[in-house]
Amino acid sequence: MEEYLQSLGFNSSQLHGLMNNLTLGDLKKLLASVNVSEVSDLDTTQHLHDPVVIAMMILCLLALFTNILSILATKHVPSNLFTAHFRLILSLAAGDILTVFSVVFHIMNKVLNPPVLFHLNTKEERLMSACGFQFVVSLNVTAHLISLLNLFAMAQDHYVAIMKPLHYNQIMTSRRVNQMISILWAFALLGGFSNFLAGIAKPSQYEDFNLCERALYSDYQAEYLLIIMTVLCFLGIAAIYIILYSTIKKLQKFPVSLSKNKMHNKKALVTTLLIIGTFGLCWLPDMLFELIMIIQIHVDDSKVKEFIVIFVQANKYLYILLLCNSLFDPIIYAIRLKEVQMGYIRFLSKNFRCCRKIFKNRQLSWSMSTCGTEYTQRVRMEGNSKQGFFSLSPLGKKSNCDRGNGDSKKLMDLNS
Repeated sequence: MEEYLQSLGFNSSQLHGLMNNLTLGDLKKLLASVNVSEVSDLDTTQHLHDPVVIAMMILCLLALFTNILSILATKHVPSNLFTAHFRLILSLAAGDILTVFSVVFHIMNKVLNPPVLFHLNTKEERLMSACGFQFVVSLNVTAHLISLLNLFAMAQDHYVAIMKPLHYNQIMTSRRVNQMISILWAFALLGGFSNFLAGIAKPSQYEDFNLCERALYSDYQAEYLLIIMTVLCFLGIAAIYIILYSTIKKLQKFPVSLSKNKMHNKKALVTTLLIIGTFGLCWLPDMLFELIMIIQIHVDDSKVKEFIVIFVQANKYLYILLLCNSLFDPIIYAIRLKEVQMGYIRFLSKNFRCCRKIFKNRQLSWSMSTCGTEYTQRVRMEGNSKQGFFSLSPLGKKSNCDRGNGDSKKLMDLNS
């Protein structure tokens, strides 16, 4: 019965509470109320023909393609512009790809690893079925955790860039950022796959169960950690951006000419807020669904058993929202950040000869406008420095004009 409910879309925490309250009479009512047409996804041959599953597969391909392309473009951002923020963009794209794979493995597990019953299948079949289910759940939790932690790290990056702009390059060094990203991924993997650690203990009532089956019935579930981390990260992100918003409002009252880097930080901040907004719209419904189901199962599970098929369909559509978030992130960065756009130009010009002529004029015009802006900002900053004003631009970067001229020459050499 447990595996049957797994196949209907219940995760381990929901299944654990439901099975604790399910009597033999309830079981008979449940089996009598659910007909074959309502749970056609149990038929693995029909599962791939489900329109929702087809939509999920299409979104998986699109999200995978756009995120891989975004990684390649970001890697082609000029080295003198490649700050800590772009390393975090790469990490976020990798997290989006992990989300795609978690959905792909969810579909494959339903097709290639159908549910089994305890008394009707061998130990090997039970082990494969239970571990496959636990692996999919752990992968999904890991993807959610790393996305959350990446957004929190981006908020901290913006805090340093705006509050301590003159020391940004000294604080956010490549080594520190790489170490931070490694720690975030290690924590996400450990938290996501902590379900398996819960199955190490061998209670007397579960002696005949394997490790993955014991993890299903454990009092600890990784979803609990996920809910806690979601609340903490969103509170932390909200606090950081409230501080930044009030700081920017105060700075706007002073007659200080903002440098190009300062304006860039403000635009990057708005871009990150868009990313956080799409994350909230796409991930929070899934979190609320999980939380409501857990509470409902422990308070009154009769409604859960009554609307079981509706809950299963809702869970499918929530997976589509997760994929939409993975698809939106690279599109937002491509539209909002000029450095990423320049990375796309350099990547396409380098690898596709037919695109070089098309992008050459775009690159030259981008460089010319950058030089003009750079010159204007220099004049304003020189004038302000004579009047006693200060500049908030970070140190340690080459001028955008020099950068643009160098990249234009490289592009012209490629085209010749």
